[in-house]
Amino acid sequence: MYLERGQRIFHEYRTRSYIDAFKYKYLCFATRGSVYYGRVQILYRYKDTSNRVRRHWAYANNIWTPSDEWTHQCINWEEKGMNDLGAHMKSGSYLLIEDALLPVRDTTHYYWMDEITISQTEVEIERILPAVPNNNVVVENVRVEPVLEASTSTTSTTTSTSTSTPTPLTTTTPTTSTTTTSTPSYQYDVEINPLTCLYEADQFPLFGIDGAEIDGLNFDGSAFFEGAARDKAKQEAEIEYLNTHDSVTFTSSSWGSGTVSIERIKRGSLGLKGSYSLSYMGKTVENMPMDMTTEKLKTILETEFGMVGVQPYYHIQRCNDLFIILYFSTSVNTGDIEPLIMNATEVIVDNDGGWKQMTMSPHEDGGHAVFFPGGDFFRLKSESTAVNVRVNGFLSSCAASVNCSFSYSEQATPEVVNMTSSVNSDGDVVLTISGSRLSDVIDDYVVTVGERACTVTEATDSALVCTLSAGPAGTYAVTVLLKSKGRARQPSDPAIQHTVFMQIGSNTPTIGSLGGGTIILVTGTGFPGSLQQWKDGSVSIAGSSCQVLEASYTQFKCRTSKNSESGSEVPIYISFQGDYINGGSFTYDSNVTPIVTSISPSFGSPMGGEELIINGFSFGAEWGYVFIGFEQCNLISWSNTTITCTIPKNNDGHHTVFVFVPGNGYADVTQVGTFRVDFKVTDVTPRVGSSLGGTRIRIEGKGFGDCSEVTSVKFGSLLSCDVDEC
Repeated sequence: MYLERGQRIFHEYRTRSYIDAFKYKYLCFATRGSVYYGRVQILYRYKDTSNRVRRHWAYANNIWTPSDEWTHQCINWEEKGMNDLGAHMKSGSYLLIEDALLPVRDTTHYYWMDEITISQTEVEIERILPAVPNNNVVVENVRVEPVLEASTSTTSTTTSTSTSTPTPLTTTTPTTSTTTTSTPSYQYDVEINPLTCLYEADQFPLFGIDGAEIDGLNFDGSAFFEGAARDKAKQEAEIEYLNTHDSVTFTSSSWGSGTVSIERIKRGSLGLKGSYSLSYMGKTVENMPMDMTTEKLKTILETEFGMVGVQPYYHIQRCNDLFIILYFSTSVNTGDIEPLIMNATEVIVDNDGGWKQMTMSPHEDGGHAVFFPGGDFFRLKSESTAVNVRVNGFLSSCAASVNCSFSYSEQATPEVVNMTSSVNSDGDVVLTISGSRLSDVIDDYVVTVGERACTVTEATDSALVCTLSAGPAGTYAVTVLLKSKGRARQPSDPAIQHTVFMQIGSNTPTIGSLGGGTIILVTGTGFPGSLQQWKDGSVSIAGSSCQVLEASYTQFKCRTSKNSESGSEVPIYISFQGDYINGGSFTYDSNVTPIVTSISPSFGSPMGGEELIINGFSFGAEWGYVFIGFEQCNLISWSNTTITCTIPKNNDGHHTVFVFVPGNGYADVTQVGTFRVDFKVTDVTPRVGSSLGGTRIRIEGKGFGDCSEVTSVKFGSLLSCDVDEC
């Protein structure tokens, strides 16, 4: 069973039953639908180097190419998490999955997910059955019932005698009963109910029978010399027959004289045709879409009728029953709204003249409710607009000697008509706003662009100049307020706005290691101004993530992750809230990539203490650092070709050796394997002992060393065992 219109794979915010990414490394899933972005959004939970619990959204882009055919793919989310967060995680920290999403571009289309597995190893699935060939046909349910046929009736007659007293009279009454039984026949009624509205091209054909022949099929195969071509042409003729006929009879040599007949009792109703319109306040929108959705209706109401903020919700969403409710609580339309009028006289309904209803009707009248009358209800009407003052809810009175009136004057209303922008030598945006009835006093202005202030530096009665500091990308309304006059009037269509574009100007350095770890400074405009704001965005280079470390509106620093492609100059990609931009250039260059060619030894004890020798080249003269998994290997020596360090304590398992070279990032370690630590229990004898203790137990395993290195042995969290020998 697949999940239709599914995006969230997993989330856990209440019971804290998170997924351990170290234990279950792989997420595998199947998808169908071109509206998927092809990326996986993962919310990680871990402890940073300061032992604080941190949460981080990671974006794994280009995991698959979305299409309208089923595809199956896997992601190693442990590797993704370590590439993005490894340098920031505390030694021994957990790596948990709190949320996982497969985002889509448009929720009004159909899309599906299936075969979701979270496992220790990668799951491979091969699709054998073909995918559904038509997105327009979605079956809701299928009903199959046997047709019962009546058997021969039987009739029986009985005689009963009754006696009543005190009259000595006896009567005899005959009684007849009839019994009819039904037995199953070899007939079945099949009813298929689609969820989608079907049209002529999508009608269900008659069923076919594999290996049987259609009685009466007019097919001449003599014109085909190749068997494959003849079989294909015959199959096409059979499909055409089943599509165009309402009954068919099948025969087969293996059935003898038997036949199978299939008859269409009734074709399903077709989807709506024709056209309908909506009217509001004297304006009419013709040719409304038959496949109406809440998003389409919201767009029409806002753009055509000005109902900005209206919220449509599905009450019922079926092919034969679509019910959408409109809420105006957040709309600019207030009070008792004029009704919307639907004209559906031109709609053609394929239901054999049955019942139909297509209306748009008001559900609840709007208005303004006054629960408690205020002081205004008990004041005399004034000829002019009065200034009111309230203290703790009490309305003040106006003294007879004071003029408390206020009037609006066109001559006192400032007006702005246009705006131009430029960039000064400091990189700040300079706005020049022209208008009339302004002020030449600089301190009289309050100019805002969105929520940011624009500092006025020059002003006359007809123009002003202000300097706007850097900010995030977006289009913002420009507001001009004069303290002495009030808000300036703007053109009604369009109002004055300023747009900040997110764009990359340059970056340094432009080359780095294949092993990742290069810190890049990217400059430009419109970037998210903090790491918190970057949670809705990501940076990637040649398909590998670049983790953002520092951020401002004009620049950010990010650390590259490893990549296998060398020598190609590629742009830096930024994904932010569904938008993509690129710019600058960066090259993963093997010539500047430190490379580890060997490590010795390749395994060690859990207590560590041995000396690890790392051979390679391009390590440079400046000392960096070495990690074995999450544990730091304390350096003993460092040269351009050889590094030695003391192996740290570590957990059982295979651990990647990370070598960070200052200025060049992480070394390429693809030529060497992992460092293995053997520390495990393989057997315990005996398995059962006295509840009072005293049982001598033999524990076998690897990595125990001598007795001095075994610090404790515990059974569960409460019981301990003293070590006698090892």
